[in-house]
Amino acid sequence: MDGIERFGRDFMKAQQWGDFARLDADALRRYSDAELAAWQSEHPSDSPQWLLAEQQWKLRLLERQAQAAARQANKAAIIGGVAGGIMGIAGALLGAWLSWLLAK
Repeated sequence: MDGIERFGRDFMKAQQWGDFARLDADALRRYSDAELAAWQSEHPSDSPQWLLAEQQWKLRLLERQAQAAARQANKAAIIGGVAGGIMGIAGALLGAWLSWLLAK
């Protein structure tokens, strides 16, 4: 029984390596989240395909986090610019008012 199990295991590994050799890494990037999850689920967790899919998930998470941080930074810059402009105008008006008051 051990020989048959080993043959089956070796056969599956050879098939996985054959699939792995034909794998186009750019194709993984083009998969939607659902397609990537379906593709990953077809492979055991110790296979190279599964590990590549796991790395793709990590890359997608990092990309989404970077995009969210960029959006947040843009919003902060806009709010800061508007607030700075308002404060500049308010300072100019206050200065003009004080100089008018002190000139009397």
